[in-house]
Amino acid sequence: MNQKLIYPSFIDLDDDFIELEYIANSYLGYLKNAFQKISKKKTVLPKKSTVVTLSLQNEWIGKLNDFLNEIKKSKKEAIIKSNNLIDLLQLEKAKDASYYFLRSLSGVIGSLVTATDWQSPGFNHSLYSEAGSQTGKTIATINDYKRDWHLNAQSYEKEYVKEYVEAPFKFLLRALMTNSGMAAFTTIFNFLQMQGLIKSQILMGKSCYFQYKQILKESLKDKVIEVDELKTEEIINRIKEIKPSVIFLDSLSNSKYIPVPNLIKIIDYLKHNYKEEIYLVIDNTGLSVNFQPFKLLGIRGKIHLIVFESLMKYVHLGLDRVTGGVIVAGGADGGKLFECRKHLGTNIADASVYAFPKPNRYFLKNRLQRLQRNASFLASSLQSFLAKQKKCSVKRVIYPGRGSFFNLEFDKNHSNTKNYNRFIKIAVSLAQKNDFQLVAGTSFGLNHTRIYLTSLWSNYGIPFLRISTGTENIRQMEVLKGILIKTMEIF
Repeated sequence: MNQKLIYPSFIDLDDDFIELEYIANSYLGYLKNAFQKISKKKTVLPKKSTVVTLSLQNEWIGKLNDFLNEIKKSKKEAIIKSNNLIDLLQLEKAKDASYYFLRSLSGVIGSLVTATDWQSPGFNHSLYSEAGSQTGKTIATINDYKRDWHLNAQSYEKEYVKEYVEAPFKFLLRALMTNSGMAAFTTIFNFLQMQGLIKSQILMGKSCYFQYKQILKESLKDKVIEVDELKTEEIINRIKEIKPSVIFLDSLSNSKYIPVPNLIKIIDYLKHNYKEEIYLVIDNTGLSVNFQPFKLLGIRGKIHLIVFESLMKYVHLGLDRVTGGVIVAGGADGGKLFECRKHLGTNIADASVYAFPKPNRYFLKNRLQRLQRNASFLASSLQSFLAKQKKCSVKRVIYPGRGSFFNLEFDKNHSNTKNYNRFIKIAVSLAQKNDFQLVAGTSFGLNHTRIYLTSLWSNYGIPFLRISTGTENIRQMEVLKGILIKTMEIF
């Protein structure tokens, strides 16, 4: 064990406990706010259920306060015991235990906050209110059916724009929560279709997310023109030639070769040269708050920008407890998307809102920085190893220098799902022998590194092996580096 890694690993852990403290305080704030609201309305709510709900809320407020005291103790130990490997290992386990506790608790929080509420809240009553904590705030035909719209998401949506979106005249933008990232996409796509905005051919990045690629190609057929995300001039020339009504691009593609389009240059071209009405739709899941397209575009009447992302990846701060998505759009588009979300039934569930910690730019940026640091470290370390090998079934590491995941490219003889799964099995087995948590599973942005075979069952994507790094400290990254190098040697 390199002793020089111990102190920076303690620094990492201190940041981790600060993040956990923030998540716990978010949940505590949700519970306290609900407790106060229900307490004020209890005289008009059904007595027995209200008493039980308030008692449970109070109980969990106490448990969260106890948990916060434990976190504060762990933070203190991370500072005091900053040169001892045994203490480091104990705090690593304490971080994991706290993380698992909090992510399990997120479902309880949402249930308790909305326990007295109704999906169809009443706006008036003769004996008892059937609007729960939202008694007095329900307006007939406006917010009396939560599938259409609910007050639970409204506060989060406003905070999302405030914390995570940079733009001139930001007050013109609105965020809309959906029940998943794909629900955000289908809402946008149906909005474009229903409003008759897909008037001509559209451009789509050929490496865009395979699920929405399938929707576009099977719905629009010959109207879809694929472009190579890395050929910026070619994209601009295609815009000039065919004058597309819509462009779909990912800020960082979740595909085999992970291309990152030069959206800065593409947006600059549209901003200064394009005179036609056009919609630019960006899936910003891969970069999140680290890419700010509204700031780049500014206010341009004929260029409509719609940005969406899966909230489950980065914004959820690794909890992976509920699905969720968000759309950000400006002006009249925002209002029409709101109506479209309502009619499509893609709104997020009321209880799910409270699984997401209150938006906070500092903590999201800090988390993204850690994830990218770990991905960059692992990708460069593995590539350095491969460069020295005369013979290895893994040809190269594919990593664009941004984001939290990279892919492994194998030689022709081993580029098949059977061998990908064998590689994963070896890696997980070695991790177990090294007492290291490595998960064979999908998604990215979580606390523990995941290794996964993705795009397996699609005709619109090439299967590939992805490694998405977690928030492990630098000591743990060294251990994982050794595990993956050994896997390559055995494989």
